Amino acid sequence: MAEMNGCDAIVFTAGVGENGSEYREKVLENLEGLGIVLDKDKNGKDFKRGVDFCISAPESKVQVWVIPTNEELMIARDTKELVSNSSECREKLEMDMTAYNKMLGKVYGKYFMNKSFLSNM
Repeated sequence: MAEMNGCDAIVFTAGVGENGSEYREKVLENLEGLGIVLDKDKNGKDFKRGVDFCISAPESKVQVWVIPTNEELMIARDTKELVSNSSECREKLEMDMTAYNKMLGKVYGKYFMNKSFLSNM
C-alpha cells in the first residue's frame, strides 16, 4: 500500500476469501491506522452465493469487498481455448469427456449419456 500511495479498496475472492470470515478478520487486523476498518457484523454474516458484498465499516477510508469467483468455469474456458487449436489435444479431451459422460451415465442414469459438456461451455 505504501508503494501505491494508499489504495481505494481491498478485495477478497475465491474459496478462502469468499468463505473465510475469520481469515478476512485476521488479514485486516490492526490496519485501522491505514484507514481500513472492518465491520465485524457484516463480515460474520452468511451472504448469498454469487453476490458481491461490502464488509468495511462506514467510517473506513478504504472499502473492503468480498467478490465471488467461478474458478471452475474459468478453468473450463481456458482449457477449451487451449485445446481448441490443437487437434491432438482436442481428440484426447473429447475421448476423456466421452469416458466421463459414460461414467456419469452409469451413476446418474441415461440423462447424461450422449451429452457433451464441452460443447456447452
